[in-house]
Amino acid sequence: MKIALCQVNPILGNFSFNINKIQSFYDRAIESGAELVIFPEMVVCGYPPQDLIWENGFVSACESS
Repeated sequence: MKIALCQVNPILGNFSFNINKIQSFYDRAIESGAELVIFPEMVVCGYPPQDLIWENGFVSACESS
């Protein structure tokens, strides 16, 4: 089994940028023959979320992304 470990530098709170970056890494991994693609925790929302976790809509935006 070929596994791809993707090191991504997400932008905190920029869901669309992060999702596009994830998709790009995923596509390259699949094209290279990966059967399993692994990303770091909190790559969708960025890390650390700090006080954004308490902002209205942040968690739901993260879940829907």
